[in-house]
Amino acid sequence: MMSGEEGMNNSKNNQAGGVMLLVLIIMIIFIVIASATLRYVIRQSHETIDQEQEEQAFNAADSGVSYVYWLLDPAGGQKVVTDIQAVTKTVYDDLDAAIGTFTIDDIVTDTNEIEFTSTGRDIALPDRCQVIQVRLRQVEANERHVLTDWDNLVGYPCS
Repeated sequence: MMSGEEGMNNSKNNQAGGVMLLVLIIMIIFIVIASATLRYVIRQSHETIDQEQEEQAFNAADSGVSYVYWLLDPAGGQKVVTDIQAVTKTVYDDLDAAIGTFTIDDIVTDTNEIEFTSTGRDIALPDRCQVIQVRLRQVEANERHVLTDWDNLVGYPCS
């Protein structure tokens, strides 16, 4: 038979074991929650970076549209629609850092009208692109061209 002192020691050991088990369970729960939170933060970070790359590609494509518009402007490049050729140029930000490129291609011209695509690519991830298809028309001679159609081709292949 157990003495009173041995019974107390067993009771204390059982309590210590119970506390240890409780601490272990709390630590496991904390680790699971912390790892899930870390995965969520990392995923959000990647999505933010991807969105930034797509925005830079879009800005590069839009710069291509502005470039053609400037070429056709009587106060700018002073070109006619038949002078516009396929071209690839680098786009820079305000700090002169390259952010991407645009390519003007698929050019179709008529007497006073031009249709083309501007494909913008991010400098860091060139496989990320945005494509804008545009149609410009000159209503009167020596006047600026008017934008008659503008379409951001979402999901268009970046070939």
